[in-house]
Amino acid sequence: MPSNNFFNISTKQLVLIILMTLIGAQVFGLFVFDLIKVNDREVAVIARFGKAQSTIQGWGLKAPWIDGHAATYDTSVQSLSVKANSATSDQQSLVIKVNVQYRIDKSKAIEIYRTVKDQKFLNDFIIPPFIQEAVKASTTKFTASELLSKRDLVKSEVETALGNRLKEYYSTVVAVNLENIDWSDAYDKAIESKVIAQQEAEKAKQTLEKTKIDSEINKIQAQTEADSIRIRGEALRQNPETLEKAKIDKWDGKLPQVTGSSSNIINLEKR
Repeated sequence: MPSNNFFNISTKQLVLIILMTLIGAQVFGLFVFDLIKVNDREVAVIARFGKAQSTIQGWGLKAPWIDGHAATYDTSVQSLSVKANSATSDQQSLVIKVNVQYRIDKSKAIEIYRTVKDQKFLNDFIIPPFIQEAVKASTTKFTASELLSKRDLVKSEVETALGNRLKEYYSTVVAVNLENIDWSDAYDKAIESKVIAQQEAEKAKQTLEKTKIDSEINKIQAQTEADSIRIRGEALRQNPETLEKAKIDKWDGKLPQVTGSSSNIINLEKR
């Protein structure tokens, strides 16, 4: 009975065969699959012959030559700042710096790729016009003075309008902030003139109030003085002896040095 050579292989030879098989599989895999690694906050889109087929998060494999790493999208919160030119209902020009924070839906990475392909294109050419559009639609509802007092309402309207547009690109608005509002030079001068006029009006009002108060004080003082004189006069009329006593109290004890009529003057001064 012929011997079976396979069962006669030594342990050392078997280990060697297994190692060679594993190495061969690894080498073969380099030609059959490519290993891909993306950050935890990213999602990669794999396209086969240019058509999106699957996504990878973390580690993944793709077939060489036929599969391509088409795009990578950052799924963390993105922040964009855009200067939007607009106007108010009373035709005052302004520029609003708007900061928008948004996040793409990582489960819709293939749909995003089919729509815009590149996230940079979304940030540079899709979202900024949407911000401009939302700002204009909101600010034209208010006058310049109303806009200053209703800033939160404008922010809310911009956030809602932008959120509705970004749904088309499988993205969600996280927050909208109106960082700064720059008015035209003409409006700035008008505001400055108005402030100056208000300050001058307030100053004039304060001066008028002070004049009224001073006038009332003078009236009170005059009335008090008149009342005092009236009371003293009334007291003297009712008590004539009081007047005589007052005269005596004021006399210094000296007699008049000149007495008599105008035609007969006697000098009482001692020589």
